[in-house]
Amino acid sequence: MNSQGAALLGSQLPTYRTVPSGAVSSWGPEAIDLIGTVGIKLDDGQQDILNDGLSEKRDGQWLASEVADDEPRQNGKTLLLEARALAGLYLIKEPLIVWTAHQFKTAHLSFLSLKERITGYDHLRKRVKAIRSSTHAHEIELFNPYRMCTFLARSGGSGRGFAQVAPLLLDESYAMTPEEMAALGRFFRKIAMASSLFR
Repeated sequence: MNSQGAALLGSQLPTYRTVPSGAVSSWGPEAIDLIGTVGIKLDDGQQDILNDGLSEKRDGQWLASEVADDEPRQNGKTLLLEARALAGLYLIKEPLIVWTAHQFKTAHLSFLSLKERITGYDHLRKRVKAIRSSTHAHEIELFNPYRMCTFLARSGGSGRGFAQVAPLLLDESYAMTPEEMAALGRFFRKIAMASSLFR
C-alpha cells in the first residue's frame, strides 16, 4: 500500500507477470478512479493487477478466470481486494461477492476496513441498504440493484447457500487446506471465478 508521503522502495512492477491475450476493454481505470475517491492512491503494480484482472474479451466475458497476486506481506494485496470489491459493488454491480480468509479475525478486519471506506463517503454510503455483523459472517448490502459483499472464514463447509457467487475473493490463500479447496470446488465449480485475487 502506498502510504501518504512514504517513499516507494524497490521495483513497483512484478518479476513475473502473465496475462492472457485478447483484452478489448477493462474496468480497471474506473476501479482505480473509484478507490481514489476514498483517498487511496494505488501504486503502478497495483494498478496493473486491477487493469489486467478486470479486462474483458470481445464477448464480454472476463479475460482471465483467475487472478493471483503473490508477494510478501504488507505489500497492499488486501487493498487490492478492497478495490476489487468496491468495483464489483458500485461499478460492475455483481449481485454476490464472497470474500474469504483463513481466519475469521482477518475477514473481520477486512470487513471493518471496507465498511469504513463505504460509510465514510456520501457517494458510497447513500447506496447502502444494510450492514450486518454476526459471530460467523459480515455483510454489506446495497440496493438499486441489489448486491452484497459477504465476509467469511474458510472451512470445510465454506460456500454452502451461495449459488451465484462471482467473484470469489480468497485472502490468505497460502493457508488453504485440501479440505477447503475441495469445499470451494464443490460449491463454486460452476461459478466463473472471475477477477479473484488470491493472497
